Amino acid sequence: VAHLLFERERVCGVRIDGERTARRADHVILAIPPDVTMGLLPTGMHRRRSFFEHVPSIAQAIPVVHFNRRLDDAIVNYMGDIREGRHFVIGIDCANKVPSLVPSGKSILTLWDYHPKSREILGASDQQIVDLALCDLNFLLPEFDRSWVEDVEVVRHSYSHPPYGPGSYRRIVDFTAVEKGEDGVHFVSDMFGGSYMECALIMAQKAVDRIRAGASGEIRNDD
Repeated sequence: VAHLLFERERVCGVRIDGERTARRADHVILAIPPDVTMGLLPTGMHRRRSFFEHVPSIAQAIPVVHFNRRLDDAIVNYMGDIREGRHFVIGIDCANKVPSLVPSGKSILTLWDYHPKSREILGASDQQIVDLALCDLNFLLPEFDRSWVEDVEVVRHSYSHPPYGPGSYRRIVDFTAVEKGEDGVHFVSDMFGGSYMECALIMAQKAVDRIRAGASGEIRNDD
């Protein structure tokens, strides 16, 4: 999408890069990174543009560690101590969180860093990140042995969770309190509820509910 199109202060469609004809729409749901969202909003939308402009948007490199065994059926999250100065302080076992996506049953751990370590890690090579990950696993996993590891891949995301500074949640709450899609523009993001995919899904469901209620003439403003 290259542009949002408006008529009489209400969205009327989008213009796609490379297409001559605009696509008409009564509603548009923006489920994209904050910096991209800000770039699509018309210059006259000062409040919205200011909100998204001040959401820090950083990339993130996530090591994905494949094990030759199941670590522990009862544990989803392994938590480290940020005071130890480690780079990766959270390990999520996908075999326990989403077992349907791991048919082998063997543990797959995604390792998560934290701000400001994220910025340090971004400049490292994949091999350097793998070395840091294997080192930090000694502090995350009880009795960890490197022979358990079958493979490690580094997945680099151009946008990940924003580093929330003081006052961030107040601004988010104030923003969502007035954003009800009344002009046909709806915003969906994990940033509205703690950087988790589930939060984005909840926001998406609310946007769909508002659109359906409007189509049936039963517009509600109490969500």
